[in-house]
Amino acid sequence: MQQSNIHLLLHPYFDGELDYSESLVFEQHLTDCPDCSQALEEQRKLRSILEQSSLRYTAPKELKRTVLSSLKRNSTSRKVIIQWNWKIYGIAASFAIVLLVIWMFVPKNSNNLEADITNEIVSSHIRSLMVSHLFDVPSSDQHTVKPWFAGKLDFSPIVKDLSAKNFQLIGGRLDYIDGKTVAVVVYQYQKHIINVFEWTVNDNQHQTRIVEHDKGFNIIGDQSGEIGFWVVSDLNAEELSRLVDLLN
Repeated sequence: MQQSNIHLLLHPYFDGELDYSESLVFEQHLTDCPDCSQALEEQRKLRSILEQSSLRYTAPKELKRTVLSSLKRNSTSRKVIIQWNWKIYGIAASFAIVLLVIWMFVPKNSNNLEADITNEIVSSHIRSLMVSHLFDVPSSDQHTVKPWFAGKLDFSPIVKDLSAKNFQLIGGRLDYIDGKTVAVVVYQYQKHIINVFEWTVNDNQHQTRIVEHDKGFNIIGDQSGEIGFWVVSDLNAEELSRLVDLLN
């Protein structure tokens, strides 16, 4: 979206309808635009006022008695209709069960799944660079970073000292990708920040190396034993692939 129209994101942002990347762009805009910041604050105040109990209306008890009496008078005439409705509901429920079984047992499109994961990973990478949450444990010592993850995950992530290969370990953090808590080990190559996302996978999920490009970043997916990892950076794909070789 052009900068001149970025104010149009205010209401979708307030209602939580933007994706990670759009939210980050708009939050950056808020820091430089007092008009949008004020408009957002006014929206929040309005919501707070509307949620106050003084604006709620409680119906009188007489209304409840009137409604129940009316329902009782009409219950006999509606009996046949209700019985027929239940037959329709039964047919619809059976059809829904068939669709659910088909959905459960038909193989999912792995390409779509990989696209969703890489989108989450790139968004997380961008967010870590923009909101200064690159690591929970800043350290270049693998014997500090690796033990920090103990008790926070159900596996021990790969953390290597690769400074001799020009990949400087600078820290680690936790993140949430594809519905699970994952480890993120952070390296730096010259001026390039590299996030290595790691989590456990089943053997039957093993795939050959995947190399993708999204939003100006290179993403490589690979697996070492039971640990799968995705590596993302603006570093060129050749050097990034060399890091993946060193992690295996």
